[in-house]
Amino acid sequence: MMIGSRIAGLIAAVGAGAASAQVVNGDFETGAFAPWVASNTPKGGTLFQGVALYDIDGPAGPRPVSRAAPFMVGQTAPGAGQQGVEILQTVTLEAGRSYRASFDWSVHALINVHGRSGGHFEFKIDDEVAFNDLLEFLNRSSAPC
Repeated sequence: MMIGSRIAGLIAAVGAGAASAQVVNGDFETGAFAPWVASNTPKGGTLFQGVALYDIDGPAGPRPVSRAAPFMVGQTAPGAGQQGVEILQTVTLEAGRSYRASFDWSVHALINVHGRSGGHFEFKIDDEVAFNDLLEFLNRSSAPC
């Protein structure tokens, strides 16, 4: 199953103090994907890596059209579990400080497979999952994607 996923406005900033961790091109403002690096998971794949204008919450939502990194991702083998693509950027953080990361993301299925997950998102720090959210939105029988 191929899933269209879009990530917009990845930003990291330090709480208080003068020093800050800087995510370069965090909101894709340059119109390019670099210095982000995309890689496929072991049994996943993507057809596109880049930046495009996208309305992440649709025409009725409060957010304006912005630059986003769209991916068409999916499993290369049925029943292989959660697979797709990872996007990475190395950021140096100072021990003992508080940091805040914020981002917007959306997922939509390009193929309607009843009862399947529309997307799984994990935010990792040093390869450890700091946050994850499973978005189940294809569990409907008559609504088109």
